[in-house]
Amino acid sequence: MQVPRQAAEGILGGRWWSPRELSGVGEPLWPPRLPELLAAVRRDGPPTTPVHLR
Repeated sequence: MQVPRQAAEGILGGRWWSPRELSGVGEPLWPPRLPELLAAVRRDGPPTTPVHLR
């Protein structure tokens, strides 16, 4: 039996979050700074240089 890659990496599910929900979530997120990164994109638009996610 083959284990899906996400499960092997500890990802057991997914869902859509609103920006407000992301700001107060108590669960681990990937990337860890997701609320901060999303707020910057909404405020400033897409970044002009690559963003390091770790």
